[in-house]
Amino acid sequence: VNNVNISELGPDGRILLYWGQTCTSCVAPKTGTYGYYVVQDYAIKGSTGANINHFYIQDSWRILPRLTLNVGLRTEKETIPSFQRSIKDYAFRFGWGDKLAPRIGASFDVFGDGRLKVSGAWGRFYDWTKYDLARGTFGAEVWVDYYRTLDTTDVLSLNLNNMPGQNIWPGVYRNRRVPGFEYVDPEVKPMSADNMNTGVEYEVKPGTVFSARWTRNKLNRTIEDMGFLDATGSEQYGYGNPGEGRYVYGPVSGETCTTKINNGQTCVTLMPKAERVYDAMELSLTRRFTSGWFANFSYVYSKLWGNYAGLQNTDEIRPPGYGAFGANQGFFNTGYRPGGNASRSWDLDEVYYDAHGNAGVYGRLPTDRPHVFKFYGSKTFKTGTEIGGFYRIMSGTPITTLVATMNDIPLMVEGRGDAGRNPVFSQTDLLVAQEFKFGEVKRLRFEFNASNLFNQKTNMYTFQNYNREDLYDTYGIDLSGTDLNKGFDWKSMVNALGPNARDPRFGKAAWFNPGFAGRVMVKFIF
Repeated sequence: VNNVNISELGPDGRILLYWGQTCTSCVAPKTGTYGYYVVQDYAIKGSTGANINHFYIQDSWRILPRLTLNVGLRTEKETIPSFQRSIKDYAFRFGWGDKLAPRIGASFDVFGDGRLKVSGAWGRFYDWTKYDLARGTFGAEVWVDYYRTLDTTDVLSLNLNNMPGQNIWPGVYRNRRVPGFEYVDPEVKPMSADNMNTGVEYEVKPGTVFSARWTRNKLNRTIEDMGFLDATGSEQYGYGNPGEGRYVYGPVSGETCTTKINNGQTCVTLMPKAERVYDAMELSLTRRFTSGWFANFSYVYSKLWGNYAGLQNTDEIRPPGYGAFGANQGFFNTGYRPGGNASRSWDLDEVYYDAHGNAGVYGRLPTDRPHVFKFYGSKTFKTGTEIGGFYRIMSGTPITTLVATMNDIPLMVEGRGDAGRNPVFSQTDLLVAQEFKFGEVKRLRFEFNASNLFNQKTNMYTFQNYNREDLYDTYGIDLSGTDLNKGFDWKSMVNALGPNARDPRFGKAAWFNPGFAGRVMVKFIF
């Protein structure tokens, strides 16, 4: 059950003043005596609920003395609820046959003495559809913008109950959250991924183990909202699997390439499917000494590739100064979009094009770190003292040039990772503990943990917005008349908006890892 009532902006709403400016996306007169203003009313309210039922069967067989096989099958029945049951009791649902998830694994003892073991597994895994989607698409979220001419200097009196001036939006207001029941694909399929891994473990000598593992995690499909603009310029959303079923050819708009997407003049032949593939190879060496020493070293080489950053969408980061995302009914806002099936990845056709006419912006995803080295070492003394250290160093994450449009959507105009990578990240952590025994089972443990022992400050995120996304109404580029298949000159479009359009923070360090932090813990074990 989800019962929510949050007025994000309070009873008076939020006022955005555009002094001396003209609203390029509005209708005549587009501006007033002193410019124009926007009154925003954002809230989340309503109550809903549903059940998820599960069933699985799994068993393990020792087929041969040295070969063990593990096989299982899982399924579930899921209902995604509605927050406006007067319109529809539920949004959509999946039955037992829609989420059949088989899995199989095997382990083989090569020599029969436990020194060399080979294993492998494959499985299909389904995810639940998050209520963030139900709130945003099926009736709980209110996102309303009122556009008015600014004809008074008494700006402190403006609020939801006092909006003087002339309405300049094509409709009564700009509605960013129209419930989309009629736009749900009736053949929508659940989100799933296939995971495959193989590995080998070899005891080089007593106390020393070498292991090698390879894993692949491949997304089969996701569920997403896909936006389009109606005749009044309000955002509406379809819902389904991008590139499949009803949404093979773009948001809601038709069945053939002769149909134009609502936002512009582009004829979309195929909507890009969601792709996210993670391949990784890990090599590790573990050594346990008789004198209380323990050491582990590992190296991971990996590639995270596709066009879908995932439920926790790292394509949408808001560093300091860009505002923040409202947390999913949490106490604090976040700099990243909370996890859910409702990202910006397929909102309007313009978001899945680059500036060179390529549909589907594929490449290394934002959290890709090809090289990761880790080392852990510890020493346990006979006195009950334990000292351990953990060190890791890994590649920086990709940097992508973003250009915001008048629809408040940042585009990857030059593809993914065009601007290089953030600095290499490294950090050292320390653990010191002392344990005292009382009798046979009682123990008192004092522990000190130090994170980022040497107070290293590494830039984790670089400002990627070339123009001012926080002022997208004024400095966002307008692609409504652009054939995206033919590309566009984004630099000229930004420069044409004036000298203040470019964001001075572009290319500068934005987010650093936390500095030194220490924690003391006392634990009584009995």
